[in-house]
Parts: sequence; C-alpha cells; structure tokens
Amino acid sequence: MQISATVFILVLVLGHREEVSGATIADRLSPMALIIGGTDVEDGKAPYLAGLVYNNSETYCGGSIIAARWILTAARCVTNVNVTNLTVVRVGTNDIYEGGSMYQIDRVIPHERYSAITIRNDVALLRLKTPIKFEEHVEKIELNEELVPINATLTIVGWGFVGWNKENPKRTQGDSGSPVVWKGKQVGVVSWAMAGVCAIGLPDVQASIRYFYGWITKTMAANSDH
Repeated sequence: MQISATVFILVLVLGHREEVSGATIADRLSPMALIIGGTDVEDGKAPYLAGLVYNNSETYCGGSIIAARWILTAARCVTNVNVTNLTVVRVGTNDIYEGGSMYQIDRVIPHERYSAITIRNDVALLRLKTPIKFEEHVEKIELNEELVPINATLTIVGWGFVGWNKENPKRTQGDSGSPVVWKGKQVGVVSWAMAGVCAIGLPDVQASIRYFYGWITKTMAANSDH
C-alpha cells in the first residue's frame, strides 16, 4: 500500500504573527506536529518537498529544497535526534516509505535562539554532503519574504494524515518542517498545531519566511564551501 504526502489548504485570516508570542499556550498544551485533512499530492506536483527519514524507517518530519545542498525545516525536527548519523533526507517521491533519492547530512544548523519551551524561532537548515540532482520530480522552491495578505489562500504540503481509516489507523509521521506555499513560493515553515484539536479552526503555528529570511540567507552563506 502506498502512503503518500498530503496537501492541506488554509486561508490566512488572523493577521501576521511573525513568531510565537509567548509561552502560555505551549505551557498548557503539548505541541503536536500533525495536520489532519487535505488530499493526496499528485505525483510530481511538489518537487521541492523533502522528508526526514530516521534510522531507515519512515518519514518523521518535512522539509523543503531551497538550494542544491540545503534543506529548510523546523528546529524541533533536528534538536532531539542524532540527525547527522541517523537521519537522511529523501527527495523525489511522495511515498513516506520508499522511492526517490536519499542524501546524507553533514551539517545541522537550528536557529541559535530556538526554544523548545516556547517554540520560538522554530527553523533549521540542513546542509547535505552532496548536491541534489535536480530533475522533473526534484526541484528547489524559491523563498518569498513578502508580507502575506489577510485572506490569502496558502498551501501546506507535508506527511500528515489525510484522515483516519481501518487500513492505516496508526499513521503518526508529522508535518513539522514542511513548506507553507503561496503563489508558488515558500512563505512559511510548519511549526506545530494544538494537540488533538488541529484542523478544526483553532490556530496552527507556522514560522514566517519574512521574519527569518535574513537568518536563512546569512546562515547559508556562512556555511557554504568556497
């Protein structure tokens, strides 16, 4: 049985929260990284989507290809696991278990001010040991640092649930680190959703590309081989 990536559409209606503004929600609710709902992604429709695969198992977090050797993801995906030795990046497939190409990671760079308590600054960069080979099913996505307008329709592509079913009742891979897309460019990174209540109208939290664009570009430049 093929289990594929999912696409979830959301409409921005609550204004422009550039980062999580405090610890109160995170203190009361256990953060969760799973979007429920959406539809299966058609083959080749999200060539920028990457999956973080731990210890030769299934995809546990999302990411996006933003350059030949760079994956953008969430800091929470890389701070509690042995990423360099046990995690690889899968690209070029929508299947969480197989297909595509695997790339090893040689550098893990979470935001230096990331907080697992408040979930602030939840972005990270992964530098790959070898450049990604771009082709029809593997392409990078451009970053958009524009201010996203209210009522804009955004698309999240990740590895979470399409819905519960008897064939797959225990599917638990998350959407953290996955790209939030507007007009074909990435404007956010999935951070977390309220545990047990996502996809029913309560806020989910995304890290803003506009807010972190400077950090992303400076970090890549400072860690590129010359």
